[in-house]
Parts: sequence; structure tokens; C-alpha cells
Amino acid sequence: MYFTKEFYTTEWLSAADVFLKISENAERKDEAFYQSVYREAFDMFRGCELMNERFCDPIEELRKIDERVNEPDISDEERSERILHRELYVALNKRRIARGTFEPFDEELCRARFDARQRKFYDIFSCLPDEILSEIADLRVFVLGYASEAAIRLLRPYCAELRKFVKRVKQKARAETKKAQKRLSKKIDFNRLEKVPIFGIAKEGSDICLKTAAGEFRFVNASLIEGEGMSVFDCSETANAERPRSKIKAAELHRIGEEYEANFLVCDRYGDGAEVLWYLSVCGEDIRKTDD
Repeated sequence: MYFTKEFYTTEWLSAADVFLKISENAERKDEAFYQSVYREAFDMFRGCELMNERFCDPIEELRKIDERVNEPDISDEERSERILHRELYVALNKRRIARGTFEPFDEELCRARFDARQRKFYDIFSCLPDEILSEIADLRVFVLGYASEAAIRLLRPYCAELRKFVKRVKQKARAETKKAQKRLSKKIDFNRLEKVPIFGIAKEGSDICLKTAAGEFRFVNASLIEGEGMSVFDCSETANAERPRSKIKAAELHRIGEEYEANFLVCDRYGDGAEVLWYLSVCGEDIRKTDD
């Protein structure tokens, strides 16, 4: 298995230098500076969260669009464009409009998700080499995107080498996946399963059925190698942000003897932003996409 939890950490470390800004304030531990950049980062995070459609009332949005369509003193051409926009909105939001529901924005939950994100990256960047960590006065500030010139100078060659490593691993994993999937009774593009929500996994006779947002996959005469007992959180019927959800972070396929082994790195994300990574591995004689 190439896409392991450790590889996931390495991939994040390889991008550590991308988002950083040089700051003299990051050369020493400064609580006031940390609080300032924390507030700035949280405000940006909160703004992005507020833009999520799950917090918007689809009925109210449609009412406002209708008002624009019916405004007097606009040209026929402009009205036609607004009608087209309305039709597009209805088509894209059919399920949301039918449900007529939306989530109230929860300030405390938003803060919890932001803090969980900071803790995740704090743990990841704690894995940097000691030589680099010694140049980081406050890792919390580093996580928020600020570092000393000395730290960034050390980071650049380190991250450049890691990026080469990450690229090699991805190329090898995808080459093996491409080779294996060509031998399936019907080709399936496993790379398209990355970042796809997973809704459930069930034993059906001698087969194992994997339900995802990209469709349903049946592993023929299969066995579960890894992941037994782990819970898959089905978010297919709800858009509630507080409900846990499971997503495939990475997928790879290998041909081993006369069987296929599919390895998935799954991420369970909870409403407060906490994440748990786990492995799901299934081995079978064939894999079929049953809803084609």
C-alpha cells in the first residue's frame, strides 16, 4: 500500500513552504502576534463557511431570484438572461429546493472546526526535522502561515525533496492501479474515487458491496482484509454539517495472483472538524460497477 497515513503526513509536509509569509514577529514567541493572526485566519475561515450553500435558505434564494426576474423597467434581453439564470439555479438545486431545509449557522461549531484544523496541522508540522523546528519560535504561528526567514530558508530545499518523493510514490501507485484496472472484466477508473464520500460497505453473499457518491462497486467472491469493525458514516441523505461523514482520501488497485486488492485510505470527519484516518482493503476475483 502506497497511500498510507504516513504518506498523507509527508504530502502535507512537502507543501509546508508554499503558504508561508516571512515575518520578523515570527522570530520570537509573541502571544499578541499569535492572537492577531489567529483572529485574522479565523475570520477568513468563518467567511468561507458562511458562503457554503448548506447555510443558505434555498426557498429564500429562489424568491430573490424571482424578484429580479420580475423587476420592471429592464430590457427583454436582460429578463431572458435572468430567467435562464433561474432555470439553471432550479436545475442545480433541485434537491435542496425540494427539501426546503437548510442549516442554521453555528458559531461555536465553526470555531471548533477551525481549532480542529489548527490542531491537525500542528501535529503534522511537529514532524518537521529538528533542525527546522529549532528555527520556529512558535509552531502555532507557523501553522497560521508565518515564519522567520531562517526557517523558510531551511524549509525550501527540504520541501522540494519531499515533493519529488511524493511525486514518485504517486506515479508508481497510479501506474500499478492503471495496469490492474485494465484487467478487470470492465475497466473502472480508481483514481476518480479519491475525495469521494463513502456511504456504506456490506457483505452480500460471497461478494462485498461498496457504496460511494461515485456509484456502487461490487467485489466478487471477496474478503475484507482491513477495516472490519470500522464504521462508515452515511451522509447521502443529509447535508447536516454536525453529522459525521466518511470520505475516500486515496484509492489504489493491485493485481495479486488471480485476485484484485483495492486499498483505500478513508477519512472520517466529525462535526467538530476532528478527523480519523483508517484503512479499508478488499480482495476479490473481480470488481464491477453495478449502477452503470
